[in-house]
Amino acid sequence: MESAADSTWRGYSIAERDRRWSTVRAGAAAAGLDCLFVPLGNGLDASYLTQMENAAFVLPTDGRAPIAVNDRGRSNAWVQEVRATNRAWPKPMTQALIDAGMERSRIGVVGLRGGSVTHVRAPDGCLVHSAYAEVVRALPNATFEDATDVVGMARYVKSEGEITCLRRSAAIAEAGVDTMIELARPGLDEAELYAAVMHRMLELGSAYYPLALYAGPIGGPEPARFTRPPIGRRLGNDWIITNEVCAIWGGMVSQEDQPIVLGRIPEAWKPVIEMQREVWEAGLAFMKPGV
Repeated sequence: MESAADSTWRGYSIAERDRRWSTVRAGAAAAGLDCLFVPLGNGLDASYLTQMENAAFVLPTDGRAPIAVNDRGRSNAWVQEVRATNRAWPKPMTQALIDAGMERSRIGVVGLRGGSVTHVRAPDGCLVHSAYAEVVRALPNATFEDATDVVGMARYVKSEGEITCLRRSAAIAEAGVDTMIELARPGLDEAELYAAVMHRMLELGSAYYPLALYAGPIGGPEPARFTRPPIGRRLGNDWIITNEVCAIWGGMVSQEDQPIVLGRIPEAWKPVIEMQREVWEAGLAFMKPGV
């Protein structure tokens, strides 16, 4: 990895934007939708389509220019027409749909329910319900339908640029694991270990994603899961640390999990560890395009 000074994410290209918009427009058209609407609350899909951290988005299927809504109406290289909320989102979201000519149209709502490959842990959707409900009430002649999979399936198939970013985020997460292995010793404050791993990944350019840390005696009760620094705890002898070390680069999340034993590995574990390695390698060999 390069030095921290060279680790700033500079965004995706206009060509990547056009690829994404073209793909989701084709999916929306195939579903008979007149536009895609990403309301307040679904930040992941809005970011995928706008490269804005907190936005709502209207993308007409017929190729007309989209409209974004965010806190201060700030545009970027991807989206030029942006409306400000002044902290109240329903009216500008409604007006964006009206200005796009969607008062009597079929509107595909992204994030209304959990999808097949995205938002799978949110079966009830990921929208701010009160704001979305006001939009629906304001457009009584429009039809609102779930379109989570339209964007989800586009996100599921990665471009070469996205794959490059996945490799980069995996390398950052691996650097976090290396830091944990280097520092984890009996007597070390767990909060210090947590902070050091997060610091390493952030200085390499990862967007913030909290480390999940579990640590406790081998053979003891299942340890608590910490996603913030565990204040007042110290690592002990014959403890096992398990973890979920996640990094983000270019919106692509990679997770590395690496158990660490502070002491001798129990004899009963050794054949299980070897079996796990065999299964892992067999899985990698099986994972080929077309399988």
